[in-house]
Amino acid sequence: MPEDMRTIKVFISCPGDVAEERKEVREVCQSLTKVFSKTQKTIIQPLDWENDVIPEIRSEEGQLLINTQIGNDYDVYIGILWKRFGERQPDSRTRTESEFYDALERRKSTGKPTMYFFFKCAPYYPADRNESLQGAEVQDFKKAISSYGLYCEVHDFEGLDKFKEKVYECILYYVENLESSFFQVPAIPKSSKIGIAGYLKREICLYKDYLSFDLFARDEQAKDVLDLIDNNFRMVIISDAGAGKTTELKRIHDSFLDENSAFKPIYVQLNRFSTTAFRLSPGTSPK
Repeated sequence: MPEDMRTIKVFISCPGDVAEERKEVREVCQSLTKVFSKTQKTIIQPLDWENDVIPEIRSEEGQLLINTQIGNDYDVYIGILWKRFGERQPDSRTRTESEFYDALERRKSTGKPTMYFFFKCAPYYPADRNESLQGAEVQDFKKAISSYGLYCEVHDFEGLDKFKEKVYECILYYVENLESSFFQVPAIPKSSKIGIAGYLKREICLYKDYLSFDLFARDEQAKDVLDLIDNNFRMVIISDAGAGKTTELKRIHDSFLDENSAFKPIYVQLNRFSTTAFRLSPGTSPK
């Protein structure tokens, strides 16, 4: 490979019952490489346990050796599950499960890899009790990772064509935006802790819960604002004057100042922002 070529590594994490889907991902990578190797000097390299790991290492410690062979420097993670979840490893997780959480932890701490998980929804009839239990574990896992929408996109699919189309879109979007500021950490100066004197703990609920439930049910649905941030991509805090919106925003800011945080908090007071960023030039008037 020429030295000036850039390689984007796509790791495919899945058990053996979705071999066709795994093959489709590899074909998408190869197809995009034909284009981007010429236009952007970029190669899309697919990685998976079947094609990129030495067969002899598949033992009870296979996952550790798979991690060693494939490494953890891949750029895109693609997980796929259908009716099989996999066998439990010594750490009590299946291989696909371990690979997902390893990628998730790295995503939280470094911002990479970009993560996508696909669940095949094509109907099937369990051949035996074990396959039925495996299917139930897949559904439990799907429910468990639904709260990580901030870090991982989750998609359902039935046929191969729709799956291939979506994978193509995901990888294409990543490559085309690789050089944009969206995928780069901006050079933002580190904030200082604001501090809150005499903070009184309060809980809030999502707007849909506020509308759907009565007063007592709302209290049951209410959660700490930091927990809601973990499970929602965007948030706007709305309340009556004096209810503590500014205090909660200061608390959110201070909570994410930790160096290991996936966020870089910026606290801006709107009254100051509006008078500095949008100050009219002398002799002009608003339109």
